Amino acid sequence: DGSTLDLHSGGHGCGTTFEMMLRLPRAPEPELPRGAAEQVISRRKRTSADTPAASADHRTLEASNRNDVWCLHVEDDAMLQMTLGARLFSRQGLKCDVAEDGQAALDMVKRRAEGNEEPYDLIVIDNQMPRMCGEDATRKLRAMGYNGAIVGMTGDPVGSPDRTAFEEAGVDLCVDKTLAGMEAVSSLIDQLLAAAATRDSEGVIGGGRWR
Repeated sequence: DGSTLDLHSGGHGCGTTFEMMLRLPRAPEPELPRGAAEQVISRRKRTSADTPAASADHRTLEASNRNDVWCLHVEDDAMLQMTLGARLFSRQGLKCDVAEDGQAALDMVKRRAEGNEEPYDLIVIDNQMPRMCGEDATRKLRAMGYNGAIVGMTGDPVGSPDRTAFEEAGVDLCVDKTLAGMEAVSSLIDQLLAAAATRDSEGVIGGGRWR
């Protein structure tokens, strides 16, 4: 199948170096749940009617206005904060705040609500973090009334108890911390932008709203 195993030795007493190269099938790219973006937009549409200021603020998520879109990246790893920020948000032309754990994310979201600011349009959140994990933070965000898109990006293996609980906490999508996972998040961002833009004429608000 193209896999190789090489052994290298400098002679007696020098030890041996093993070099193995495995040719493995490429993991399938994560697929967005059917209608994921539609569900988020629909959820916003249902709750925007309960918000008096909704009719006065028509921030759209059209591609031309991507710099008006605010994301919150919740990640405790400094390297991933920079890497994902550059590959996902800056490249997409989105504004992004960073929180180092779930508790910090809740505090930032609360401050925006208390300041009567628009909620984040998208929250991308890790699971395993100090103080508060992504699962608990997601549940609390939904309980607070945040109805924007929440994407879990985790190193927890598929099928593990931690990942399953995370997926059931209220995320719209849960992906791996891989290139394929980043591509899936990028695709969701594009879908959200497109779905919101097509509904702008119906008065649908682009950003998340509080219930």
